[in-house]
Amino acid sequence: MLRLYLKSKFLLKYKRNEIRFSISYLYRIYLNGNYLLVYNTKNTKQLQPVGGAYKKYGDDKLFHSWGVRYSKRKEENTNKFNDLRFYVEGRHCYDVINWFKKKKEREINVFREFKEELLDNNILNFKIFSSFACKFIKREYELLKWNNYYNCYEIKIFDIVELIPNEIQLDDLKRIFKRNQSNYAFVSRKEILSKKFVKNGKEYTIGKHTRYIL
Repeated sequence: MLRLYLKSKFLLKYKRNEIRFSISYLYRIYLNGNYLLVYNTKNTKQLQPVGGAYKKYGDDKLFHSWGVRYSKRKEENTNKFNDLRFYVEGRHCYDVINWFKKKKEREINVFREFKEELLDNNILNFKIFSSFACKFIKREYELLKWNNYYNCYEIKIFDIVELIPNEIQLDDLKRIFKRNQSNYAFVSRKEILSKKFVKNGKEYTIGKHTRYIL
């Protein structure tokens, strides 16, 4: 973090330019030597871990003081869903990360994306997984890496959590492991590292950030 502080506070390359933030959580769901992944809703040819961006709740004063922008276009500077995906001048990057670590004015529960991606889509049984245990594994950072798609430097933060199923929940996971239908897949470590998965003769890509759940 010292290197980030020095770069963002003193190097004009970062200090005065907008940096894109993406802060999210990912689930490690492991069964029989394989990891449960779901298809990206925007790209059905790509698999990725269950999870998504944290949300910001509450007071916006701090974000306003940093000049946070949700789009590079002024007329689109709104975020209807409060996702922690935004742009901010590099000089504020270190402050943003410290704010995130304090867990104030933001989402701290990781149930929402699990529900949306596995329960609302009827992959897992809603009654069985209406509550469950999970544990925090680690936090991964990608700091000031260039993103060609957004044409800017980017900071990504990933919290990795692991599902801890009870016996009944484990049985439900085994059930879907046997079915292995079209809206999810169980993939191996080797496939995650190769970023490729083949199913029914079709090849799918695996998001490169998936390696963080290993």
